[in-house]
Amino acid sequence: MNIIRIKTTALLLAAFAAFATAQAGTIHVAPGGTGAGASWSAPLGDIQAAVDAAVTNDTILLAGGTFAVSNAIVVNKNVFIRGGYDPATGLPGATPTVVTRAGDATAGLVIVTGVSGGELRDVTLSGGVLYPDADHAYGAGIQISGSTGFVLVGCTISGNKAQSVVNKTARGGGVAIVNASSASLTDCSILDNEAENVGKSGNDACGAGLYVAAGCSVVLTNGVIARNNVVFGQNAQRGAGVYTEGRKAPCRSSTALSTTTSVAAPRTMSRAMASAPTTAGRP
Repeated sequence: MNIIRIKTTALLLAAFAAFATAQAGTIHVAPGGTGAGASWSAPLGDIQAAVDAAVTNDTILLAGGTFAVSNAIVVNKNVFIRGGYDPATGLPGATPTVVTRAGDATAGLVIVTGVSGGELRDVTLSGGVLYPDADHAYGAGIQISGSTGFVLVGCTISGNKAQSVVNKTARGGGVAIVNASSASLTDCSILDNEAENVGKSGNDACGAGLYVAAGCSVVLTNGVIARNNVVFGQNAQRGAGVYTEGRKAPCRSSTALSTTTSVAAPRTMSRAMASAPTTAGRP
């Protein structure tokens, strides 16, 4: 009986190891790739296709170069996306991975939704524009929504713009954390992003660099937030660098929140970081 148990246990462990191996793989992606992503010699050419093909805990390796997207990349599973790889060596190289918008696309760059982990590492999100026809504009660079424990490491989020239409708001030109989400940003730079009140009627603009909605949380470590701008916040204009609703954003080590410039009509707000009051007053 003991021998049978030992053999059964061994078989179960072997089956589990095989299952785990099958469930956690690596997908390779390079600009212009036409393969299935199994190796650098046959990479996929589309990040969204890689996410769609991935299963929980897969790693998606992105070659250095530029990926132009017409629609936001939707990350809806726990995967680890890592940029800056050199296909010739299979190691991180000198060329950064940049995700930007294609043409005049206005859908933002990345949406993380419904995950309970995962990572975006060493990727630049730049040049995204979020200008929805009839909705709020939250996170032109990256929006993290309905997710917990998502991590950004070594990323640069720069030159993105969230623009609002009439009776809507523009928040988080660079990063927006919304819908009961938690995230951490380590060694990240959030630079030169904008939240712009285009409609100018019944709306506001705030948190051009980073916006953290009520009920959400973020931890910032060793990063820089600088030169972000809130433009024409007619009803309210707050926190050009960081705007949090109801709580502060913990900043660890050498995170820098620099003073930024905001343009308003008729009033001006030039603080780098602000928080909205709760029902019990300011946090």
